[in-house]
Amino acid sequence: MEKENRDIALKTLNYLCKGSQIEGVIFHGLRVLLSENENNRPRIDGQISINIESGIKVFQSMPETDPEPNEIPNLDWVKSAKIMCEMRLKKIVEVKLGQEIPLVLNFRFWRSFIH
Repeated sequence: MEKENRDIALKTLNYLCKGSQIEGVIFHGLRVLLSENENNRPRIDGQISINIESGIKVFQSMPETDPEPNEIPNLDWVKSAKIMCEMRLKKIVEVKLGQEIPLVLNFRFWRSFIH
């Protein structure tokens, strides 16, 4: 992805996600519903969601280095949905776009990698 597009994508993801909590999961495909927050409340009218289309992994604590892509399991949607349900009401405190791991969501007290 070109740097300009990457910067726009990261800014958009931060606006939508940072400060939000996972409110729920829609099981047709795997879609995570996010709460509104002080950042996006004035401008968003409707439900914010993220489609999960690849492997995810949740770490109990921050690893010293980001995992390699082959360390992120490509789970079926049922196992992925179970993990996302366990993350319900956890607040997103940081959003990152990586090179090897495209999307990293840091939650208060947890870290999740979405590949």
